[in-house]
Amino acid sequence: FGKQEIYDCSDQICGHVENLLISSTDISFSGLWELVRTYDGVMFPAHIDKASNSLIYNLGFIPEDSLFHTAEIADMKQYHALKKSNPYLEQCRIICDSDAHYLEHIHEPEWKMKVREKSAAAVIRYLRGMI
Repeated sequence: FGKQEIYDCSDQICGHVENLLISSTDISFSGLWELVRTYDGVMFPAHIDKASNSLIYNLGFIPEDSLFHTAEIADMKQYHALKKSNPYLEQCRIICDSDAHYLEHIHEPEWKMKVREKSAAAVIRYLRGMI
């Protein structure tokens, strides 16, 4: 695999990465949290209801010592069953994302984040559970 292109918010190529970004990493789950915080970022597990490449699929559970405050699922119909089998989700904000790879698979905009302003900082505060 060659270089992977990096795009900006206008869909223009703004750089290249030599390493293939879909490969696994040697960063631990708890180490990831610390790394994200050093960049003032936010971490939340994506598509936890998916049968592959998700936190629950890979570990079989959500670690009780997790530090995330938001989790993302693709199908809200699965939320109550997920919460029942993963009590950690009781304390989490849940966001819904279609995880679509094709235009026709994108969800209609029925799930919204309630932020005070339209800014990246407001979205990050929301995902951190601060709003």
